[in-house]
Amino acid sequence: MQNGKVDIEEIGLDQALDFFKALGNLQRLKIIGLLASRSAVVEEIAAALELSPATISHHLRVLRQVGLLDVDSDQQYRIYSLRERRLKQMSRELLRLDTLREGAGAFPEGAFESKVLSNFVKRGKLVTIPAQRKKREVILKWLVEHFKREQDYPESEVNRIIGRFHEDFCTLRRELIMARLLTRERNIYRRPA
Repeated sequence: MQNGKVDIEEIGLDQALDFFKALGNLQRLKIIGLLASRSAVVEEIAAALELSPATISHHLRVLRQVGLLDVDSDQQYRIYSLRERRLKQMSRELLRLDTLREGAGAFPEGAFESKVLSNFVKRGKLVTIPAQRKKREVILKWLVEHFKREQDYPESEVNRIIGRFHEDFCTLRRELIMARLLTRERNIYRRPA
């Protein structure tokens, strides 16, 4: 860390885990919420949360270890304050951190689409039109592949092509237009380039 800024190269997977563990406790989140409004001593935090000072001290130690708190001394008291800027920077950098994706592998290309097609298309026919929008989009993209790009189709031809895959060609034709996979002008349909 330089000048209070989090350097992305400094954040490793272990540090990310420690940060999320520190935030993964309800009492620590409440402490952060309290300290976001003002600095406080252990006894004030303990009274606000109705916990023992020893328990609060433990939670404060965890939050300090991940760099979320500053401590100042005032005679016999230690005053804790939230490093709000550090919290924001850590959160932002951690969400962009490549090490969080280490070992996870990539999303399998086309896995969702393949699963949807295998569930809804049997022997080349659409068994049913999916109710879920995301699944329906997969089916519509599959269906539009049966139309040539930049070719004009009269409505009867569109109905015939869609009818080869499902009997409700009216609904599917309308869905293809709404999804902008086909355009319609004076009952002439076209798959855009």
